[in-house]
Amino acid sequence: MNTPIEILMIDDDKDNFDSLKGRAAKHRIILKYAENLKDAVDIITGNKKISGLIIDGKGFIERNQSRGTEKEDFVHETILQIKLIEIQE
Repeated sequence: MNTPIEILMIDDDKDNFDSLKGRAAKHRIILKYAENLKDAVDIITGNKKISGLIIDGKGFIERNQSRGTEKEDFVHETILQIKLIEIQE
């Protein structure tokens, strides 16, 4: 029996997460959600179970950002933050 894997989806539009969650579960993927990079970093830090990420092309860096303020280089910023977490752990 295959062990489920955990994937974190970082997307400012929760509807995207909701549309994928059920389908992912059928393939033994536990899909977790963060609306912004700050929440994602909190989830990832110290969590060795996260096996991968789904990253929105443009997204929120901080909590409570409003539509239209998405960061254009969100993927790049996310990768930098993940590398910092890896270095610290």
